[in-house]
Amino acid sequence: MGIRKSKKYLTTIDYACAGDIFELEKIRKAVSIVNKGNGKKFYVKLQGRGPRTAKAISDGRSPRAYDASLPLRHANTADVYVYERN
Repeated sequence: MGIRKSKKYLTTIDYACAGDIFELEKIRKAVSIVNKGNGKKFYVKLQGRGPRTAKAISDGRSPRAYDASLPLRHANTADVYVYERN
């Protein structure tokens, strides 16, 4: 895997791992607590990762339909990012 370019990236979670799901909930709770303050507002974004072609075809879509973004319902793992709201 290459070097990550985004400074917003935190981690990758595996949906099959209870510890990863727990870690995601901790991240979301931390962001929620930070957002209760008077400062900047943030949000957590998940970017689905995993096989794409078969999932697109099973959804009746073009085999390349999910090249840019894999729906989370089909993801095996997800990259976790935290962004500042505008």
